[in-house]
Amino acid sequence: MVNRIDRYDTRASRWKYFSSDYRYAFAMLVGLTAFAPPSHSDSPIAQDASKSMHAGPLEFGLQSTYIYQHQNSFAAPYSPGYNSLIPSRERSYSFTTTALVAAHLWRGAVLYVNPEAYQSHVLSDLKGLGGPIDAEQQKGGGANRMTEYIARAFLRQTWNLGGADVALSPGLTQVTDTVKSHRLVVSAGRMSITDIFDTSPIAGDPRGNFMNWSFVTYGGFDYAADLRGYTTGIAIEYYSDDWALRYGHFQIPAIPNTPSMDTRLLKAFGEQVEIEHDHKLGDLPGVVKVLAYRDVGNMGNYTAAVVAGAALGTPPDITTTRSLNTKVGFGIHIEQSLLPDLSLFMRWSTNNGKYEEASFAEIDRQLQIGLSGSGNRWGRAEDNYGIAYAINEISRAHRNYLAAGGLGAFVGDGYLNYRPEDVFEAYYKVALPYHTQLSFDYQNIANPGYNSDRHGPVNVFGVRLHFSYF
Repeated sequence: MVNRIDRYDTRASRWKYFSSDYRYAFAMLVGLTAFAPPSHSDSPIAQDASKSMHAGPLEFGLQSTYIYQHQNSFAAPYSPGYNSLIPSRERSYSFTTTALVAAHLWRGAVLYVNPEAYQSHVLSDLKGLGGPIDAEQQKGGGANRMTEYIARAFLRQTWNLGGADVALSPGLTQVTDTVKSHRLVVSAGRMSITDIFDTSPIAGDPRGNFMNWSFVTYGGFDYAADLRGYTTGIAIEYYSDDWALRYGHFQIPAIPNTPSMDTRLLKAFGEQVEIEHDHKLGDLPGVVKVLAYRDVGNMGNYTAAVVAGAALGTPPDITTTRSLNTKVGFGIHIEQSLLPDLSLFMRWSTNNGKYEEASFAEIDRQLQIGLSGSGNRWGRAEDNYGIAYAINEISRAHRNYLAAGGLGAFVGDGYLNYRPEDVFEAYYKVALPYHTQLSFDYQNIANPGYNSDRHGPVNVFGVRLHFSYF
C-alpha cells in the first residue's frame, strides 16, 4: 500500500510553482477567447460569425473550462488512511475543452458529436470526500497531460405533435431550434444521463455554477456512467405543455467506477424514469421533478463484505463480494423563482444503501438547498451568483463497512466516527467580453469522508475561467 504522506510530499514540491501543464492549459483557454467575436448580438462580427457557425447542414460550437482550487490545511488527530483527504495544504486544477459538431440529417433528426480533451491534477487523488470539490474531475483523475476522447456521439429525433412554439437554447447537446410544446423526442447513442435527466439551469453544471459533486445532481442518484461520466443507451421524452415524462435505459460499468462497460443491456443496466411539471406562482416560474432509478449490475455488498472480513480477521473488501445486484433510489427536485432575478432550489434523494457505488459519488442519502441569482440589482445583469448547502449521508451498512476498515471508491479512513458530511459552497460569476466568464468560488466542508474525528472544516478557494461559443 502506498504511503499517502510520501505521495503528498512529492505533490507539494511539484506544485511549488505553476507546472508547465498548468500554464499550457491556462494559456490554451485564454488564447481561445482571442479568436471569439464579442458577445454583443448587434456586433457585425458576431452576426457574421453566427451565420458561418450555424449555416447549412453542419453546426459547430466550442467550450473550454479551467478550474484552479486551493485547499487549506486542517487538523486531523491521526495520519490519513489510504482513502483519506490529506490534511496538509493542496492545490488542484482541471481543464476541459469540448467541441460540438452537429449534423442535420433529415427533418427533426440531428447527430451530435462532442470530441473532448481533458487534463487535471486532482486533490488527494480524488479520495477523502463524499462530495469531491471539482465535478469536472469525475472524468478520470488525470496524469498532468491532455487526454483526448469522444465524450458524446448520439442521434436525436424530434417529432412535433402540435401546440405552442418553444425556443431551445444552443449548447453542447442542443442546437438552436424551435419545437412544439407537444412533442416526442428519442435520443440514442453515447451521452451523459445528466444531459437529459435532472437538468437544471442553476445547479448541475460545474462549468457554469456550483463546482462540488454534491450539486451536480441528486447525491443519492448513482447514475450509470463510465469513469468520465458518459454511457451508451437510449432515452425517450414526451412533452405535453407543462408536463414532461422521460425514460432511459443505459449501460452500467462492468466493474464499478471504471471505463469498462457491461454490454449485456438486457441483463445489466441503469434505468430511470422522471416526471416533470412546470408551474407558476403568480408570475414567477417554478418546476417540480420526481425521479426513480434502478441499477442492475456487478456491485459489492457492504454487509457481506463485513461478515467475510470478520471471518478472516481482516478488513472487509467490497471487491470480493461483487455479483449481479440491484440498487434502487428516488429523488425530488424543486426550483422556484422568488423574484425575477432570484431562484430557490432543493433536492432530496436516497437509495437502498446496500451496495457500493457503481458510477457516481459515495453518497446514499442527501438533502441540498440553495439560491441562485443575477447581478441585475447592481447593474451586472449578466453576472450570476449562488450559495448552496448539502448534507451528505451514507447508509448503516455503508457505515459499518467503513468503520471496520473497509475502503470505498472515494472514502475510507480505516476507522469511522460517523457524522454526515456537510458541504457549503458559494460562487460569483463575472461576465467578461468574448463569451468568457470568470468565477470565484468558496467551499467549506465539515466531517470529510463522514468522519467527525477529522471534522475540519476544510476550506477550499477556487477560480474558474470559462469560454463557450454556440
